[in-house]
Amino acid sequence: MSLEENVRDANSAGLTVTEDFRFLAEASARLASSLDYSETLANVAELLVTRICEMASVFLLEDDRLHIAAWHHADGAKRKLIEGMSFDELSSGLEAVVRSSIERCQSVVVEQIDSKVLQQFEVGEIKSDQYKQVGIASFLIVPLVTNGQAIGVLCCVATEPDFEFSEARIALVEEIGRRAATAVDHARLYERTRNAQQMERLLNDASVTLSSSLDYETTLANVASVLVPNLAEWIAVHTLENGVAKRVTVAHIDPAKVKWADEVNSRYPIDMNDEQGLAKVLREGVSEFYPSITEEMLTATARDEEHLALIRQTEIGGVMIVPMIVRDKVIGAITFVAAKQDRYTHQELSFATELALRAAIAVDNARLFRNVEQRVEERTQELQVANKELESFAYSVSHDLRAPLRSIMSASMIVIEDYGDKIGEDGRAELKRSSAAAKRMSALIDDLLEYSRLGRREMNLSDVDLSALVRSIGLETGMPEGVLTVQPGMVATGDHSLLRVLLTNHIENAWKFVKETPEPRISVGSESVDGVSAYFVRDNGVGFDEQFAEKLYVPFERLHSPQDYPGTGIGLANVKRIVHRHGGKVWAQGKVGEGATFYFTLGR
Repeated sequence: MSLEENVRDANSAGLTVTEDFRFLAEASARLASSLDYSETLANVAELLVTRICEMASVFLLEDDRLHIAAWHHADGAKRKLIEGMSFDELSSGLEAVVRSSIERCQSVVVEQIDSKVLQQFEVGEIKSDQYKQVGIASFLIVPLVTNGQAIGVLCCVATEPDFEFSEARIALVEEIGRRAATAVDHARLYERTRNAQQMERLLNDASVTLSSSLDYETTLANVASVLVPNLAEWIAVHTLENGVAKRVTVAHIDPAKVKWADEVNSRYPIDMNDEQGLAKVLREGVSEFYPSITEEMLTATARDEEHLALIRQTEIGGVMIVPMIVRDKVIGAITFVAAKQDRYTHQELSFATELALRAAIAVDNARLFRNVEQRVEERTQELQVANKELESFAYSVSHDLRAPLRSIMSASMIVIEDYGDKIGEDGRAELKRSSAAAKRMSALIDDLLEYSRLGRREMNLSDVDLSALVRSIGLETGMPEGVLTVQPGMVATGDHSLLRVLLTNHIENAWKFVKETPEPRISVGSESVDGVSAYFVRDNGVGFDEQFAEKLYVPFERLHSPQDYPGTGIGLANVKRIVHRHGGKVWAQGKVGEGATFYFTLGR
């Protein structure tokens, strides 16, 4: 029977067709007044009370859970009584009937509610008393159907024993139910879209925070503060350290509660053997999702009466505990607590899961970095110890070697001076060669020690006038005037003492190979190489085969005979070490018989 046909009988129930349509118009206006369906449904429940019944409530089904989205009672005293009742108390005995109406998408009328009916609904003695206190004589349940599916019900309760839910009244409430279902569907779509956008912004903000620092304890604390109160009234983050839960941070909408949480955590630490909650999530890596926390759940969780009292102070309405997993390993968990029941849906759970994944990656990266830092520090300490031992060894060896070398040189000179005429020319020549070899070995020891020192010497950076430094070295070398030309105005940032060693080695090396040239020339200057300022020392000496250029900078590697061009083979190795300490690089170019050019850059 249609609404129009049913409302014709409205006069017999004390209603009029005009009033019905006026009532529908007002209900429609209220349903369209807001996209906050909780507020809208509260208005509809109030409207039903003023027109249809003494008490009205709206049950919604979300994630297979029923919850009361709105209710109203005509009696103010009864409203206060209902406000003090939990969802379980309000819905006890009705849930099976409500679910049946939803599954079948059909209205249900239950008349003359007495002890027999309550017993049939499996309502206990205490709940029966509550029904009587609220004053339930009969009720009508109308499904909220949209797109062929029921998403909840309207429940109209009559308190008068002789009240009748006529066909006209039922049709009227069913029409309101259809309109309410459409409004709820639109509001849910809007809310899901808005929540998705908000969660995306929160996730982006959290990701930026997580990637901002390798101090993950501080970072997680900052993320928690961002999410409170946007996603939870309070959030706790735990990491798993050697099989034990360690709380990293806790954030609460009321800062005073943080200290309280610290005290509770101290008195009742996490028991890793608990069969539910955080301990289970840390053990198994599977989220725990409690959209609606009941008194029974709190009682089951508490370890004693005092603990239960403390838990009740937290105003726990819903809880999500999601694991932090990286590389298939649980490294911690994040707990989200809402003060209001049914605040959390699977949409929030998906967000929390994604956030925990990103937090796990951030924690893992930070830990890896710390491990690397620790290993580098340990390795550095080992190298420092090894360097000190090597330095001590070098000085010890040099001291022990110098003494016999001095003896060899002294003995050779004494023999030549005192017994030269007795050993003949050949004997004197052999002794001179021994003395020269001892001197060369002494020089080699000095160069090795200098090479070792260059790698450890502390650098004092300043602006160095390279042009003036080159001219000073040229005078010290004693080369004839006009051999050395210097580009004016060359200034570089570096260690003055080390740069002097570098340029001295270059210039003395160049002078060694141009001495026998008819018109010796050495030039020092700078030029751009691949966009970088490079300094050079160029000569027109004997040159070298460029395929062996890399060997020039290797200790003891020589491309020319020491008899023809004396030296220890350490000078250019020292140059390379000094340049590398300045963050630069070295290379050489040359041709046999056409001279050579030695380049270096200073990266600092």
